[in-house]
Amino acid sequence: MKLDLKQRILVAIYTEYQKDVPEMTNITKEVFGIDNNKFTIALQKLENEQLINGVNFLRYDDGVFTEPYSMTSVMMTNYGINYVENVLGIQPTLSGLEKAKEVATKVGGWGFEQLKDFAVKVTTEMIKVNM
Repeated sequence: MKLDLKQRILVAIYTEYQKDVPEMTNITKEVFGIDNNKFTIALQKLENEQLINGVNFLRYDDGVFTEPYSMTSVMMTNYGINYVENVLGIQPTLSGLEKAKEVATKVGGWGFEQLKDFAVKVTTEMIKVNM
C-alpha cells in the first residue's frame, strides 16, 4: 500500500490519539524527516479536509501560514478516525493499545519505517502506563 505524506502524518496523529492522554506535540516534522513547509502544508490539508482540527498556525500579515506553532490542541475528527481505520483495515471495536499495535504491524509491513518506529514508541508508552 502507498501512503502519501499527508496520510502518514494522519496515521501518526491517529496513533498518538489512541493514548489515554495524547501528546500531539510528539507529532513533528522530524518524525518524518521533512522540512517545515511540507509539514505545514500537510497539516493545512488535513484540517481543510476535516480529518483533524485544532492546529494553531503562525501567520504572516498577508494571512499565509508559516508553520504550526502548537500541536497541543490537535484532535482527530470522527471522519478522520473512520478514514484511517478504513484505509488501514482496523476494527473500530479494538482497544487503543490494540489499534496502536495494528498500526505498527501494518505500516511496518508496507515499509514505512519512520511511521512504524513512531507507532512502536506509542505502543510501548501505552503498555508502560497500563502495567
